[in-house]
Amino acid sequence: MTQQTCFTCCCWIQTRNPSKKRLAVIIEQIRASSLEYGEFSYDLSLYAGVAIGEEREKALLAMQSIEHTYHTDIAFYNHDMHNAVRKKNSIESQMYPALQNKEFKLFLQPKFGMKNEGLVGAEALVRWQNPDGSYRYPNEFIPLFEENGFCLKLDLYMVERACEQIKAWKDAGLTPVPISVNQSKMLFSDLNYPDNLMQILNRYHVSPSLITLEILEGVATDNLELLNHQIEALHALGFRISMDDFGNGYSSLNMLYQLNIDELKLDRGFLRQVSKEDEERRYIILEQIVSFARKLGIATVAEGIETQEDEALIQALKCNFGQGYFYDKPMSAKEFG
Repeated sequence: MTQQTCFTCCCWIQTRNPSKKRLAVIIEQIRASSLEYGEFSYDLSLYAGVAIGEEREKALLAMQSIEHTYHTDIAFYNHDMHNAVRKKNSIESQMYPALQNKEFKLFLQPKFGMKNEGLVGAEALVRWQNPDGSYRYPNEFIPLFEENGFCLKLDLYMVERACEQIKAWKDAGLTPVPISVNQSKMLFSDLNYPDNLMQILNRYHVSPSLITLEILEGVATDNLELLNHQIEALHALGFRISMDDFGNGYSSLNMLYQLNIDELKLDRGFLRQVSKEDEERRYIILEQIVSFARKLGIATVAEGIETQEDEALIQALKCNFGQGYFYDKPMSAKEFG
């Protein structure tokens, strides 16, 4: 268990470098010490936030900017920090009204079969449309939502939007394609998660076979036993499970045999690297991953296909599906048809 205590130190300083040197000496002296309590020894560490000629709250803000890092001990307040906090507060103040007003829009990127099957599905992507019609892109708000837990609500909301779209296709007499929806690892910690999903699908009379739940590789790092339990429950209901960004982490191959997933989405960065740097070695690695997946009965999807050469590469690798700007960009559900 770790415990954090905050102290305020007021120093008469006028320039940055001397104060940084003084603080570095203090930090080293504290780290050289330790607390003894019976047979236990506790290491001490220090993080320092500095605001020269500013209010104490700004020094605290500077310190908070590095409290989750392991390579920075001292942070000086600057206006970028202030702007970042203002942006964060603005997003957090608007996120619940935006959800209520359905400002989070469903965009779809087509997924194609690599054996000339044509369109076989789509990936759901979220865009935040402001009241003035402009859009915020996921990198502006998703990291914050993952940090503050709002992604729990947004992910289920996106499942509902996907179901709404599938129902619209059916009502129009069209054959719906399956939609993949990203799901936060926090959702898998909720034992009611499968039932909550089914409540949404039942409202729109959508079969679970038309919804693929995408999880990130990092989901499995916390509680593998619970995750497997949830996957089994979701499989029993008819959902498919896809692992997104495979190859982006370091335990990928380990996950292949420990998790009963249906689909593997190869990280787009991996494809870019195969195409440009160390081509032969990376190709061999990617070829073996696709081969492993095929033998395990797991379908493979290559993301980030942008050129004819990319498509030729994944066809040579015998990937099952592909998506990327070579085929089409993410588009609104209305544009998708």
